[in-house]
Amino acid sequence: MQSFIEDIYLKHEYDLDMFGFEVDSCNDTINDFYVYAWYIKSNPKKYFYVGKGKKDRYKHILWDINVLKKNPKKYKGKPYKLLQDNFEIEYEFLYKELTEKEAIILEAYSIMKYLKNKEPLLNVILPCAIMQDEELMKYRDGYYYEKNEEKFLEYYK
Repeated sequence: MQSFIEDIYLKHEYDLDMFGFEVDSCNDTINDFYVYAWYIKSNPKKYFYVGKGKKDRYKHILWDINVLKKNPKKYKGKPYKLLQDNFEIEYEFLYKELTEKEAIILEAYSIMKYLKNKEPLLNVILPCAIMQDEELMKYRDGYYYEKNEEKFLEYYK
């Protein structure tokens, strides 16, 4: 494991373990994973999703939007399409050439970091440490798409 990732893991081990991943059972030999983030193109960038993957996984936001266009009853792509319809959305790779174990650690760490910076991410799975922070969860829930579409869009303006 790269030393900076090991440092992150050791510093946040409890929080990252509470994320619910079994990092010790992951393949730690092939560097074909990455961590990515989707954001609204603004200054500063406003992030709405962080994930890990390999190959074309980062494109799932666009795939979900296209599925929704074909079948408007699908829910999954609605917040992404709403953002795409109102703003210019883009992705970036936060970290590349990672093992699965490194990607899991950096994904969880990045989600925690963005949420603590008050980015109301659309990720469904959140670190337990964040979910236990009542003030932060109240803030995020106030902007969460399902609860208040207008306020959700207001954040990204």
